[in-house]
Order: sequence, then structure tokens, then C-alpha cells
Amino acid sequence: MGRPLKLDATPELKPKFIYKTGATYSGEWLGGFRHGFGTMTWKDGAIYAGEWQFGQPTNNGKFKYPNGDIYEGKWSMNQMNGFGVLKYKSG
Repeated sequence: MGRPLKLDATPELKPKFIYKTGATYSGEWLGGFRHGFGTMTWKDGAIYAGEWQFGQPTNNGKFKYPNGDIYEGKWSMNQMNGFGVLKYKSG
């Protein structure tokens, strides 16, 4: 088994990580998890930029859909949750 994760540790900024799917993540990591501030970009053009906690979007973030629509607001457990604004590309 690996080292225990220190929950009070400071996230580290590491070079861009490229997933097997072609998605990329640039930002902070903690114990092998996306944790802190970072940006995930998927091959289809979707982008999430914001806060991460143990690999999931959390608190404040901005998600741009492949069609150009944008959600900006609160996240919890990898889902939009709480106050946020969805702006449609079409107006």
C-alpha cells in the first residue's frame, strides 16, 4: 500500500497531465488527485476551470460545453449544485 494521504498537506502544481482519452489537466494535485485549482480539457472541446477536491469539481467553477454554452457557479460532488448561471451561446 502507498503512503497515507495527509489531509492538511498543500496541493502541488505539476506539469500538464494527458489522459489516455486525450483529455488534459493542468493545475494542482494532492496525493494523486486533482485538488486545488485546475483546468480540465476534454477532446470534444468541453472545459472545466475551477476548484477541485480529491478529483472532483467542487465549490466555484466554470464549465464550457462543446456547443459553447457556459455554466459558472457552485459545484458539489462532481455536479452543478447551488447558485450558478447558465449562459446559452445562442443568447
